[in-house]
Amino acid sequence: MKIFKKALYALLIVCLAALVAALGFRIYISEHYPKDTTRIVFTEALTEKYHAAEDFRAYTQDIRIPYDDGKNGSFFADGLYLLPDADGLQVTLRYNESALETVAEKYGRETIAPAEGLFRYTLTVSHNTDASGTDFRTYEASYLAESDAFMYHYAKLAFDGVSFEGAAWMRVDIYLEGEAEPFGHITVYESNFSYNGTLYPYEMEEKRIPKGDLPA
Repeated sequence: MKIFKKALYALLIVCLAALVAALGFRIYISEHYPKDTTRIVFTEALTEKYHAAEDFRAYTQDIRIPYDDGKNGSFFADGLYLLPDADGLQVTLRYNESALETVAEKYGRETIAPAEGLFRYTLTVSHNTDASGTDFRTYEASYLAESDAFMYHYAKLAFDGVSFEGAAWMRVDIYLEGEAEPFGHITVYESNFSYNGTLYPYEMEEKRIPKGDLPA
């Protein structure tokens, strides 16, 4: 009887340990972005800017709403690089394979399978001073690298030639390939924010670039 109780106790401990490990792993991967997906990429245009600059600096902001929908976020953003002096912006988007059910439903499709090139991403920049303005500029990604880990799919995006001068905000628009209407948007840069009806500048924070990531 004692042996049975000890075996039962040991089994309970193993099961609890496995449950804790599974929960811990789930939490880890839910916040995980592989390093290669979030490091800065020196495109040809950015490399030219780097070599021409006397003091090359990168910045970032906290993305206030880092997902495309407040109730049912399917895409999430991280790894933001703001490069105002080099006219560049880089960010990493991620989606869970389960989000493709929501995408399929939106476009009236039965199913959508994960695949490279499944989504297209553009950057919309607003240079308007009020809500009635019409000065929106769109940029295509100059660099796109896709990868996956576990059930997540990642898209590293770089946009070149982006003017920060007078920009009110910038957002990444997400399109299912072949569709004209975007699935969603994520605002990745804001020049100011509103609090109690008053506008305040939304400051950028300097972001250190590891020496190993700098071009030769």
